Amino acid sequence: SIQDEKLRKEEDARKAAAEKKKEGIRERIAVMQKEFAEFVKKNSALPADQRLTDEELCVDREYKEILLEAGRQMMEEVELDCAHESEKSTIRLKKLEAEFLDVLDYERFTLHGLKASGLKVSTFPTSKFPEVLANMLEHVHSVMQGEESTTMRSRSMASSSDRSLRSTRSTNRNTKSKLAMDLATLGLEEDGSPKKLSAFEARKVKRMERKAATEELIERKPAEDADDPRDIKAIDEAIKTLGDYKVKTSEEYEVPEDQQVNAEKKRRQMILLEEAMHNIKVKFNVNLLEARDMKADVIIAIKAFNMRLKAIDKQLGQVSLSENLWEPELKPSEYPEDRTNFTDSDYEAFLASVRTNEGKVELAKCPMNSVCSKTTSVVTATEKKNGDWSEEAIKLAQTLPILQASYNHESYGELPEVEDMSTLSQIELDEMSEIKKKLRHERQSIVDRISADVAKVDGRIGELRKERLVLNVELKAAELRLLVLVKELVLLSDFESKDKMLSSKLEKCQRDKAEVVANISDCHGRLQTKSGELEVWVEKDALIMEEFLKIVPQSNTFYDQLLKIFKKKIKRQKKRSTEDEEDDEDEDEESDYDDYDDDDDEDDDEVDDSCPPGCDTHLYESVIELREKRLDQEEVLNEFQKEFDALKKAHDRHVGRERQIDKDLKSTEIEILKFQSEKQKEINELLICVPLKIGQIRLWKPAVGAEGEVIDVPSDPTVLRESVAINECTIFSEENLGKLRNRIGELKDEIVVEKANFSGLHKQKRALEKDKILKEKEIEKVRKECEELQILKFGQLVDLDALDKISVNNDEQELKGKSHELEISNEKEIFSLNAKHRKLREKLLEVTNTNTEKLNKIAELNGRQFFLEKELNGKGGGMQVADDGPTLREETEERNRLVALVKLQAKEVDALKAEINLLRRKGGHIYAPPPPPELSGGQGGDGRYEEELGGGEAP
Repeated sequence: SIQDEKLRKEEDARKAAAEKKKEGIRERIAVMQKEFAEFVKKNSALPADQRLTDEELCVDREYKEILLEAGRQMMEEVELDCAHESEKSTIRLKKLEAEFLDVLDYERFTLHGLKASGLKVSTFPTSKFPEVLANMLEHVHSVMQGEESTTMRSRSMASSSDRSLRSTRSTNRNTKSKLAMDLATLGLEEDGSPKKLSAFEARKVKRMERKAATEELIERKPAEDADDPRDIKAIDEAIKTLGDYKVKTSEEYEVPEDQQVNAEKKRRQMILLEEAMHNIKVKFNVNLLEARDMKADVIIAIKAFNMRLKAIDKQLGQVSLSENLWEPELKPSEYPEDRTNFTDSDYEAFLASVRTNEGKVELAKCPMNSVCSKTTSVVTATEKKNGDWSEEAIKLAQTLPILQASYNHESYGELPEVEDMSTLSQIELDEMSEIKKKLRHERQSIVDRISADVAKVDGRIGELRKERLVLNVELKAAELRLLVLVKELVLLSDFESKDKMLSSKLEKCQRDKAEVVANISDCHGRLQTKSGELEVWVEKDALIMEEFLKIVPQSNTFYDQLLKIFKKKIKRQKKRSTEDEEDDEDEDEESDYDDYDDDDDEDDDEVDDSCPPGCDTHLYESVIELREKRLDQEEVLNEFQKEFDALKKAHDRHVGRERQIDKDLKSTEIEILKFQSEKQKEINELLICVPLKIGQIRLWKPAVGAEGEVIDVPSDPTVLRESVAINECTIFSEENLGKLRNRIGELKDEIVVEKANFSGLHKQKRALEKDKILKEKEIEKVRKECEELQILKFGQLVDLDALDKISVNNDEQELKGKSHELEISNEKEIFSLNAKHRKLREKLLEVTNTNTEKLNKIAELNGRQFFLEKELNGKGGGMQVADDGPTLREETEERNRLVALVKLQAKEVDALKAEINLLRRKGGHIYAPPPPPELSGGQGGDGRYEEELGGGEAP
């Protein structure tokens, strides 16, 4: 509108006026700046003492502060913006590193050779083990250790499963240890020193040695139906290695126990396979890093050697030889961990790229780092050599200027500087010639050293490249195997529940089996112990019968009647030692009564228990005592028999339970085998990748061409046709085929050898049987001679073991003699003690008499005192004393002291009487009570009595 147009024009006019005013101010400021610049120029031209300082030249300080503050604020804003962008870039970088670098143990880089063209080898990019996988791996190793310890325990239990053999060996060991102990202690004194044996003891020792050797041979003797352990081992080895191998797809195939798998074992295989792959990569990468460090050290050494070569060529005047020396450099690509190391040139190149892209940092190119962390700087140090010079030669060199050049330790081995047109002596010429020879030799040594180091590095890298090719194939095969394991794990997960059920059932049967075996072993050992005790009690019963026959021989007229009385069974009540067993008395009595049947009870009732008429009463009482002893013996024997029967029943019960457990265990194992075969069939249906070599494929079936012609099998079965079907060839390596061909001849040779061995064993068997017959005849001959000697000497056959038991024991006689000597010495000591006791009693009697006399004297004095007091009291009626208070008090005190003294003397008399009575017995002691405190400080008669009493010897 018109109004808007008017307002716009007015606004434009105001802006133009303002701009014109600003322009005028700017012109004035420019003039002022020009004048200020001329003034500063004039000020700088003045002398130093006349110049104005910068502070003095400041026209408006407040305005300067305002400008500086505004600049600082602007810089802070820019820094904040840059800090935000920097933090943002840092976080992005950390995320990228965490995603792609922190998960790696080793990055991928390529290590190049030094001189060999195309020689390079790369690392295996290796990731770190995830935490979950590391925990699973630790669990797998702990489970494997537990299974190993369990296997060791099961083997130890299996080795001790033969109960009868173990008990027999234990008994034999105990017998042998007892015999060994008897043999060891028989020929020794009490202090361990050897003693001289008598002829009887020497024969006894020989018999014991023969007995121990015989028992050892009997223990080592195998059973009649025992097999040779070597044959058993050979048979097991043949079953494992030379058995009838079946294809896994066959119906008759049974999965071996060590090849049975489940989901847990498959997971374990996968984890262990991943660990093996990781270890292979890590080991190779460590070797490659060592080769990289070796290469860096060689490059540093080459640079140092080149510097030395240039110095040598300069001295020899052949600088052209060292103009183009080969000097390798480290490649930044071989050090990926140094990606964050940048030089100033890298920063400048980056800034230039930013400026090229109009300040857009995102589009700028970041150059690769040009410097490695492995420094390549070389510090050359002149070797200080003195050669083989002696001290005299060094002193001479210091005095001869002509040798100073070669002697100086800084220039030793270097050519001395010679001025042009100067004349050298023959010695100097010879010396320079020698130095040149040394320098040429050193140069050649350095060149050879460089060549050797380069060849060593290239050779090591070449070895690593070959190794990587082999490992790469193995790792690829392991990865394929891992894929197959994953498929098998998925398949086995469906069978896991039933697998766990069968495993728990098998473990339960094995635990029960181990428990039953332990119980049977325990029962067997206790049965052996009880049977030995029963034999002892039976022998005691036989001894009682022998004692009866001694006192009542068969020729006695009352033999039959006394024998019936002796063998009569009497029902007796058992004695109980504790109150806890009183409740079971009736049941025990009934069980005791049940031990006898009704017929025996009827027979016992008919036997008269009274003494037969005409029989000696003493003989009858002896028979009754023997019967009581026999009944006691029978009670103990019955108790042992009950315990033995209970143990036997328990043993039979455990044996029956063992048979049942064996059946369950066998059925469980059969069920597990069927289940494993079922799983194996499912696993066989999985497709797997199998890498093959051409040499493993061998044709065996003719083919039919396109026109119907028959293509025969080539003479070389490894030569393949253009197309080969799977049913026309076999996969078999040449090496294994050659082994099978050679095996035919080996089997023929083995058959011949084994036949020869078999015939040799038959010959050995016949020879041993002949030797056995001869030994048996010899033993029989010696036994007959022994029996004849016993009959000639004793008139009957003698049991040597029983003879040893009843023979005179020299050790026992010696101990009895020592005991008699000790008794005599003790009697002498007792006699001397009795004599000493009599002397002490006499001394006590003397002391008692002395004390009695003193007591009588005291009693007499007390009587006189009482008499005098009475007289004084009777005659004192007519006497008058002004003050009789002190006299009465003294008399009262004196009377009290005398009464206390009499009581004390009475107590002492009683104590002396008691002591006399006690001293009449051996070891008697008595202690008199201490005197009362009121008498300790008395005077007069009491003090004198104490002195008299102290003068005598206390009893």
